Amino acid sequence: MLVSKHKKLIMLVSWTAVALWMAVIFALSAQPRERSNQLSTGITEKVVRVVQEVSPHTEVDIEELNHVVRKSAHFFVSAQ
Repeated sequence: MLVSKHKKLIMLVSWTAVALWMAVIFALSAQPRERSNQLSTGITEKVVRVVQEVSPHTEVDIEELNHVVRKSAHFFVSAQ
């Protein structure tokens, strides 16, 4: 009986996580392009700061990196 309750709890938590992830994907997908670009630009700027701390002489094309961040986000969100 304990195993059954444990399995039910795991199923409930798992499906709740799936539903929440679907809501996150929907919310991010429903953003206007400008807002989405602001979000990814903010992430890109943080990545650039880290790269410059690790390797100060590395030059980074922010626009190109922002494009990579945006496309990678699509890939990783859909891969989940």
